[in-house]
Amino acid sequence: MVPAAAAAHGQAYSRGRTGIARALVVASLPGSLGVVLLATGLPGT
Repeated sequence: MVPAAAAAHGQAYSRGRTGIARALVVASLPGSLGVVLLATGLPGT
């Protein structure tokens, strides 16, 4: 989900659709933060 939102953001921004691009950033940044927090909570191997 996060990579797809980030890719869609890039496409929307390059096409000049800043409103949609901004909405996709708002969706992808919290998702990225969640992935990082989950990864830091994993036990070391």
